[in-house]
Amino acid sequence: FAGDHTAETKEGELYNPVPAIMHHISDAHEWHLWGAGEQSVSIPLPVILFTEGKLDVFMSSAFHHGDSIVQKGTRFYALDSHGHILEQGGLGVMDFSITKNVASMLLSVLVLLLLFGTAGSRAKKNTAAPKGIAAFLEPLVVFVRDDIVKPNIGHGHQKFLPYLLTLFFFILVNNLLGLLPGAANVTGNIAITLVLSFITLIVTNISANKAYWGHIFNPPGVPLALMPI
Repeated sequence: FAGDHTAETKEGELYNPVPAIMHHISDAHEWHLWGAGEQSVSIPLPVILFTEGKLDVFMSSAFHHGDSIVQKGTRFYALDSHGHILEQGGLGVMDFSITKNVASMLLSVLVLLLLFGTAGSRAKKNTAAPKGIAAFLEPLVVFVRDDIVKPNIGHGHQKFLPYLLTLFFFILVNNLLGLLPGAANVTGNIAITLVLSFITLIVTNISANKAYWGHIFNPPGVPLALMPI
């Protein structure tokens, strides 16, 4: 429901692929698989709306290509051209829906739990060289530890390993899933990268020492006149 992406091209005009591309990579209240218009095949997703202290839950299939209005009690909901749900009476709507990006992230979490749950249980039972999925994941873990985390953090890097490994594999799995036909563009959504960067900002500032804050407020080699900047 990212708006009408079927634009007619007049004779002599250059074809503009942007609307069609944005339709497929934008977040939406349905998981579009293939086709367009009446031939479109999509998976409906749960719509969860909080309006005037009341919760309304229904499937996105209640909307039909953004044209229909859904009635819940005395409230009417409709989709705008950007795929946002609006309340017809002008009331504020808090949207907690399971959108395409949210569903894709939940899928990536299940994949990660399956991969590392299996690898972890096998590693506890077997003290020999890792096999199967554990043998596949171990080089990636060692790479993140020895080539990314340890050189950049140095002393005390061990306590940051769980968080940074989680970030690495979360982004990796979502990027790989995003390569599949009809998949979601999770890491291309600024809301996702904003949240990840904000969490990292909090972790960095909470863990910071005097040297860090000294470099923030008194960078070495910077002239005094530039300090206010």
